[in-house]
Amino acid sequence: MSKEKFTWVLKVIIVSFFIVLLLSQFIVFFNLEELKGPKGYFQSSAQFGILFNNRTNVFRYHSLSSEPSYAAIIIILCFTVLIELIKTRKVLYLYGALVLYMLIAFKSSIGFLILGTWFISQVSLSKKQFLILGTIVFVGISLFFFTSIGGKSIDRLRDVVFLLLSFNGDFVNNLNLIDSSAYARIGPLAAYIQGIDVFSYQTYFGFGASTSEAIFSNLIYPETWNKHLVFKPPFLPGFLYDYGVFGVLLVLYLIWKTIKSQNFFFKIIEFFLIEKKKFNLFGSLCSCCLFII
Repeated sequence: MSKEKFTWVLKVIIVSFFIVLLLSQFIVFFNLEELKGPKGYFQSSAQFGILFNNRTNVFRYHSLSSEPSYAAIIIILCFTVLIELIKTRKVLYLYGALVLYMLIAFKSSIGFLILGTWFISQVSLSKKQFLILGTIVFVGISLFFFTSIGGKSIDRLRDVVFLLLSFNGDFVNNLNLIDSSAYARIGPLAAYIQGIDVFSYQTYFGFGASTSEAIFSNLIYPETWNKHLVFKPPFLPGFLYDYGVFGVLLVLYLIWKTIKSQNFFFKIIEFFLIEKKKFNLFGSLCSCCLFII
């Protein structure tokens, strides 16, 4: 694929995500959404990537992706690669505005974390500037953690950090009471580590493709009412359970061999893509961006 065609693909991805987002917001604005979800579940979904939190009564969006964090990763990566390929400022400002608008609509903490990482990666700082910036960041984080200006997302993060620093024991189960989303990422890995058998060959070669879904679905959805739900575990421990320690080490080696010469930001992005594990069409295109750049 030529550079011009690849640039066109990146623009199409960003614009397509934006158009579908506007359509979903139009639907919500005129109360046309058809919310569906399992009985008792905290979140309902609707057409065109609409999510509704039944506890906070807040709408979130994920456009053409399967959830807000995926959508955020995809559009940020497309935009950062676009910056490497085109130098026209007006075009970059336009697509940058679209990306920022979508990030606000997605309300993804991971999205803003990645965006902040990109900003930092673009700045070369002296020791004095680094100290000043570090002080500002520290003060800002302190304000978010110890005041109410951070909103609901910061409240969740604050509770998790304070739980981690409390050293009360049984961290994983207590985490599930505070933040089920964080538990869904940490709980399965903790359960796998606790039950690992170092003398079993399956620990090193795995139990087989997709066998982790049934095991960890029972862990995440143990109640009768949500038994029908399927949990797709992230790379750790999902891939680790399916293909074992050797499989994980092989994947990490191959990826590191490919991206070791890239800057810090692209290394972080690849980490998030690995952790997510589930690649849809657009996610796969984003992964290709890394390897081409």
